Amino acid sequence: MLIRLLGPVGVTDQNGRFVRLGAAQQRRLLAALAIDIGKPVSLSKLIEILWPEGGPGSEARTLHTYVSRLRAELGRDAIRTDTGTYTLSSDAAELDTALFEQLIRRANNVDQVEAIACYDEALKLWEGPAFGELADEWWARAAATRLEELRLAARSARLDAMLASDRVAEAAAESELLVALDPLRESFVRQRMIALHLGGRSAEALRAGVGFRRRLADQSGLEASPELAALEQRILDHHPEVAPPTRAIRGYRIGELIAQGAHGAIYAATQPSLSREVAIKRVRGDRADDPDFVRRFEAEAQLVARLEHPSIVPLYDYWREPGGAFLVFRLLRGGSLQDRLDRHEKLAGTDIDLLVDRIAGALAASHRAGVVHRDVRAANVLYDDDGHPYLSDFGIAVPGGKEAAVDDVQALAELVGGLLSLLVPAEAATLENARSVLRRAVSGEISTAADLAAEWRLARGLRVTASPTSDHARRPSMHAPVSNPYRGLRPFTEADRSEFYGRATVTHELAIRVREQRFVIVTGPSGSGKSSVVLAGVVPALRDDGFAVTTLTPGVRPMIALALALARVAAEEHLADLDQDPARVL
Repeated sequence: MLIRLLGPVGVTDQNGRFVRLGAAQQRRLLAALAIDIGKPVSLSKLIEILWPEGGPGSEARTLHTYVSRLRAELGRDAIRTDTGTYTLSSDAAELDTALFEQLIRRANNVDQVEAIACYDEALKLWEGPAFGELADEWWARAAATRLEELRLAARSARLDAMLASDRVAEAAAESELLVALDPLRESFVRQRMIALHLGGRSAEALRAGVGFRRRLADQSGLEASPELAALEQRILDHHPEVAPPTRAIRGYRIGELIAQGAHGAIYAATQPSLSREVAIKRVRGDRADDPDFVRRFEAEAQLVARLEHPSIVPLYDYWREPGGAFLVFRLLRGGSLQDRLDRHEKLAGTDIDLLVDRIAGALAASHRAGVVHRDVRAANVLYDDDGHPYLSDFGIAVPGGKEAAVDDVQALAELVGGLLSLLVPAEAATLENARSVLRRAVSGEISTAADLAAEWRLARGLRVTASPTSDHARRPSMHAPVSNPYRGLRPFTEADRSEFYGRATVTHELAIRVREQRFVIVTGPSGSGKSSVVLAGVVPALRDDGFAVTTLTPGVRPMIALALALARVAAEEHLADLDQDPARVL
């Protein structure tokens, strides 16, 4: 049963109907217990809440009667009685306030479309001022004030999400309502100015700022902040930095634009929950909505996320929504190799030695995992603050075999060959022996990244680890560690399809059933491998046949979760109404 505090106090029955308890004292008792749900509330406190001016002289007995009536509404076990205390059980009832805050927390950690849906669901829970007619009583005032502030914050965050989603006209209308609710809150005014400016109403945006300054001076004697003046100047200058406020997208706070490329843009961001700086790549909408990209994205991202090597920029997170796909990487502040070339920085032979060793090692690790980079170039070699190079942008990597891996080796050899031409003659002369290694790699004679690194070391007179291959005497190589084939109880995912054996028959039968029927249930004892069969067997088989596949956890709003899961594999134009009412796409 849901206890309602976001408006008139009452309960929602099993049929979803709101029931407002008849007597004011009953509502007061319910609200007082609900504020401290799961915690004992003393008899004396409840008496003071119900009879602040003094009671009839039989307060304890009357209170017991009220509790009995509440039990009749909520269930016999809803309220526990102990010595001198009453406790509303959190197992017997759910609070709309708790659901509201849960949805707000979820909105702060999901993509824009889902965030707006979460805010909408949260705000729909409100039927009036928190605690209704009880809001101004001493025992409820603090809780009611906090909830009302959260409500305003949710509306403000929803407005930011609308601006970030280019829903400018709706954002302008919503901002007018927010300013009317709290005319002296500058953050609301700044949101309104941005919404108006982005909607082509710059003069009106500036008037909104002037009006706020006048109200603030007349009613409080204060002056507006420097941030407002800066925003006004940017609007006057039509500066491109007048943009939607940064907001949390799946828990990441978006910052400055780092780079813009043919496939999308890369932004600096922070992950407040871990106090970590990251880089977020947003894949361009037309590419992210391509059906082939949609089918491949999640499976390939899983593979990339598993790559572990000291010279690979790690992929922390990924997701897709209509109009864009997002990849979250470690943020490196040292710039790229291309930046160094553009600045005409001088490179030493030791710099190139380090680059070959680390980038070839990164490619060797990715190739062992079955992942081919396909875009090895100077812009994708990044440096940390200590000058160590890393291979980045595996976001467009795809599974591949030995022939595809050779392309990466050739690309690295060509990149290094171009760097040698930039060395001063005296330095270049010391690398003559290494040039033959690069020529053999470009021609395909050296076909693995591990062998390229090893032969480069040999040519440069550096330490080499002997290869376990039969021709190791001629072609020493870095030792390639063998992955452990025994997984224990760790479940298989789609990224493990190449290592998933022994379930071919059941996988084939399930894939056929899914193709022929609209609804298939996989059931069995816990630990029997149901999820492994589905994720590592059936899902890859369906993707190979051209199906788009998505997964979800139902949560507290299963229809919303389903609609948003569908959004992850749908093109933007098919879900124009999703952020208005996600259930409508069903």
